[in-house]
Amino acid sequence: CEADPASAARVLAFEPAAFWRKWAPSGVRFVYCSSGCVWDGPYRDDGGSFRGWDPPSPRSAHGHVRGLAEYLLGSVSKERLSILRPRLLFSPSLHPSNLLVRLLKYEKVIESPESMTSVAPVAKTIQALVAGGLFWRGEVWCCYNRCATTPFSLATVMSDKGMRAPPVPMTAAEEAALRPKRGHTVMRDAAFENVVKPPTVMDEAIAYIDRIKDQIRDR
Repeated sequence: CEADPASAARVLAFEPAAFWRKWAPSGVRFVYCSSGCVWDGPYRDDGGSFRGWDPPSPRSAHGHVRGLAEYLLGSVSKERLSILRPRLLFSPSLHPSNLLVRLLKYEKVIESPESMTSVAPVAKTIQALVAGGLFWRGEVWCCYNRCATTPFSLATVMSDKGMRAPPVPMTAAEEAALRPKRGHTVMRDAAFENVVKPPTVMDEAIAYIDRIKDQIRDR
């Protein structure tokens, strides 16, 4: 997104909107996977966590593109539309885009708090939508694992398990140099937590880290 915002807007915003414009009249339901990057904090100005109804405040091109997509989709129709906002996706996969795999390579790691999302709450949220536990009127659902943590904490777990060298905290100046390419977001959605009951970040991350360690060992 940051390297080519125009292409990102076409793929992530204009094409989904064109799809929705074509199929909304047929009565289908549409789940759009957006991103918690539509906000930048890590907290709101009042110190609270971001909630689904808080207006977007993006800093990065990715956040702006996701915010544009949400606006365009809602302009077509909010009926039978749901928007999910996951943040820093992680899984037990060895795919290079997986947060946990990326953390194996970074010497310096950010200590700012972040909401993070594993595959489990995403799947459970979609199941809840299909089952009628959530709604289909253009609602925005923050989608995350409970108890925000820091990338540095996850890298430290990996170090303790012998998967990488001990992480070095990124300085404030180094972290500032990354912006506006990336921001920090901590989310909270009580309705989402009550229905989906997501696991905590650290519980699920540790389980996934162990699986990644086994896969690397068995290569």
